[in-house]
Amino acid sequence: MTAKLSAKFTTALTTLRDRKEAGATGLEYAGMIAVAALVVALIWGAIDGAGVDTSVGTAITDLFSPGG
Repeated sequence: MTAKLSAKFTTALTTLRDRKEAGATGLEYAGMIAVAALVVALIWGAIDGAGVDTSVGTAITDLFSPGG
């Protein structure tokens, strides 16, 4: 009798633990996506504020302009 009760308790405890952990993977992926989006936004803001697009455009124009 005690062995059956122990087995039922262990099974119930395992089921509850598995249910608690079930949504963790999706939440972790959402967190990683949010952090990656933040990093991209910070890099984008730094590049946009530094005038990199103008510098790259000027360098390409100078590179391909004939006799320059």
